[in-house]
Amino acid sequence: RMHITASINVDTVRRRTDKQFIVRELSNGRTYTSEVPDADNPAVWLIQPKWETPILDFSNVSATLPTFGSASISKGMWHQYGTEPGTNKGVYLEVQDLLSSEKANVNTTASLASVVGFPNTPIKLGKTSTGRHIREAIVAVPFIEGTDGPKFFNISRE
Repeated sequence: RMHITASINVDTVRRRTDKQFIVRELSNGRTYTSEVPDADNPAVWLIQPKWETPILDFSNVSATLPTFGSASISKGMWHQYGTEPGTNKGVYLEVQDLLSSEKANVNTTASLASVVGFPNTPIKLGKTSTGRHIREAIVAVPFIEGTDGPKFFNISRE
């Protein structure tokens, strides 16, 4: 048997990514930006695959016969075109409770999934994205390198 940590990260703790910031104006006219501490944004336990890749269905394709070399027959991602698995097919990740018969002490054993708030439904892995939004920025900081360090200067926006 393979240990779950060989393919799944189970030791990651993160905060949500929707952070809020506050901008303060300093006495010298410059601004200072800082993250707003959010008491309602507690750390969450993140369980995720170590490697994310599309998981396709190759059950309806013919195997590729090699033209030379060994007589091994290959079937999969690099040899045929797979399709997205249907609703009831695929690879799923799920946190399940033990059966009562598997618990050492039924009265003192609780559900880890319900204690930490994991859903009790399987999550389908390897779904392909319908799109991606890519953003890019170029940041230029104008300065002249002086003998005593960088000397910053202002540039007109016009």
